[in-house]
Amino acid sequence: MAEFKIDPDKKSAGQGLQYKVVNINGSTLQNHNDKSGVAKEVYDPDSNSKTFFIKTSTTGRDKGRLFDPKGMYTVALDARNLETGRMHYEYKKVSEKCFARYAEFINNGGSLSLRHAQREADY
Repeated sequence: MAEFKIDPDKKSAGQGLQYKVVNINGSTLQNHNDKSGVAKEVYDPDSNSKTFFIKTSTTGRDKGRLFDPKGMYTVALDARNLETGRMHYEYKKVSEKCFARYAEFINNGGSLSLRHAQREADY
């Protein structure tokens, strides 16, 4: 993955939060709010900590599952539930190990990496 991008809207005492967002092709996005992003790494220089997020289904048959672009029940990343108006995919905080497995899936396309990432996300 590429370099961090600084978000000017989220200034903290120091430099501000820094984001690294990737899409399903493994490309880094310029805007951390881009709806085509599937994984996000947030670095806080003040506390010297990283937080990891992956888009996860919030509704439907695949509720609670990590976004799988090849999945049977996969819908568009910007889709909304017609009844509740809630986004179908939202970022969920995950462990660094889960994030690493998912990044491996995005870069290599191996379904085994996605399965391992899902297991990590479930715990």
